[in-house]
Amino acid sequence: MDELRDWLEEHWGLVKVALAAALLVAFTWWWFADPPVTVGPSPRPSSRVLILLHGHGASKTDLEPLAEQLAQSAPSVRFIMPSAPHRSGLGWTWYPSFTAESQAAVDARMVELRAEARAVVMEIIDDLKADDVPAQQIYVGGFSQGATVALDVVLTGPGGSELGGLVSLSGGSLALNLAALQQRTALRAFVSHGTSDAVVGSGASKRLVAALQESDHEVEFVEFEGDHMVPPQVVQSLGAFLVAP
Repeated sequence: MDELRDWLEEHWGLVKVALAAALLVAFTWWWFADPPVTVGPSPRPSSRVLILLHGHGASKTDLEPLAEQLAQSAPSVRFIMPSAPHRSGLGWTWYPSFTAESQAAVDARMVELRAEARAVVMEIIDDLKADDVPAQQIYVGGFSQGATVALDVVLTGPGGSELGGLVSLSGGSLALNLAALQQRTALRAFVSHGTSDAVVGSGASKRLVAALQESDHEVEFVEFEGDHMVPPQVVQSLGAFLVAP
């Protein structure tokens, strides 16, 4: 013990540096690794999976209670909830606020941000495919800004355009090319929105529903009396949608 004490006293400076480095590595891993939250059974090749994306300023745990409610009526479905890549206050966001010198610069930056957001989702999709989960059994959805990211994923090929389903809950109004729905494989879609939504108007959801119908995709639209939320009637309808063949 005396030898150990003498060694520590002699090398205490190096020990402190090593401990600080180890703490930094641990903190960096915790900050950046940020694995998704999951609810439900591990997917088998025939199982359905819903990648569920939170809204602006929230976190990956924000929709966990919703997933747990849905799991009661859809126990065979696995829910995967990742975190958005950008900080926003105490939460996270898919598209952070920014300024630019021109509209062209704004557009270019949005292209980059959209690609970053899709990459988070596509990494999960690629992992599921590597585990032999068929693309048609992979659904992507979200609430508010997360719904916009989900729509962007299913509109953008090649990986997103073969997915089986879309869930859009009070989806945002970012201008996306809905005409791309005509070129993609058959899609099952669930869309909901409140008639008095003061955060995101329901017009974007109604345009999405019309575009899905015009492109001959299967779509269920639940319009409810309420604000920016997911009420019980939507939870019930979505649960039934997720287990339907």
